Amino acid sequence: MTREVCFTVSADVDLVELWIYLAKKNLSVANKALEIIARETQTLRVFPFMGRLRPDIKDGIRSWPSETKYIFFYLFDHRLLKIVRVLHHTRDSTKVEFNETTNSLGTIE
Repeated sequence: MTREVCFTVSADVDLVELWIYLAKKNLSVANKALEIIARETQTLRVFPFMGRLRPDIKDGIRSWPSETKYIFFYLFDHRLLKIVRVLHHTRDSTKVEFNETTNSLGTIE
């Protein structure tokens, strides 16, 4: 099954912030991190049950640890994988807002 992928506004901000943080130290590391995240997003698109349910955060939310030091938090159904947040693994996810508003750019196919 081919699911569309979309990112919430919060997830977009997370990705920009992680890229800026890493790019200040090493541009190639920042770019590589985003490449890995893009690849792993496509894996989750096909195998969304890989992540564990996180009812402590919100019903239906799952988390998946990236190969990077970041964790995906996402929702999915038969047609859509929605990346809600992408947070550093040391961040306390119980103290972060999980808003599901998507950006106006829509989805990635």
